[in-house]
Amino acid sequence: ILICIFIIDRAISSICYLMFMFLTLFLAFYPNYIPGRVFLIVMCVFCQFVALLWYTLSYIPFARNIAVCVLAGYAAAQNHLQVCWSNAIDNEIIV
Repeated sequence: ILICIFIIDRAISSICYLMFMFLTLFLAFYPNYIPGRVFLIVMCVFCQFVALLWYTLSYIPFARNIAVCVLAGYAAAQNHLQVCWSNAIDNEIIV
């Protein structure tokens, strides 16, 4: 089962998931004060979720490609909205 986890396509997401899991446990149980501990723990849990999602997508054919295309399309749409909004503000007629 460890061979399947560390196949080259899944190795990076597996290592990220395990690293963030260790970091989360370290931050949660470290006895000394760490500034922003709760924020760091929440960010580690979020990164674990993203790594696990990316690992899971590797089992579905073309799922990673689709996810990248969807995120790229979302980023392009956000950029387009920002450009349209700035053009609307620039062209606004003040009465």
